Amino acid sequence: MPEPDHGNKVPLWPFALIALAGAMYVGVQLALNVWRSWLLAASIVAAGFAVFWLLWPQQWRG
Repeated sequence: MPEPDHGNKVPLWPFALIALAGAMYVGVQLALNVWRSWLLAASIVAAGFAVFWLLWPQQWRG
């Protein structure tokens, strides 16, 4: 007989961080190889880190 679910849900933020890292990688590759812009690549990384900081759980920020 299966155990009852007590509301223990899988948190989605780790998957969001993985998706964000992939999007940052693709964005930087496009910026450097297609548009050849270091400034655009740096802005993609900065925006990615800002979103990363917002997604990171509050209790782990220190």
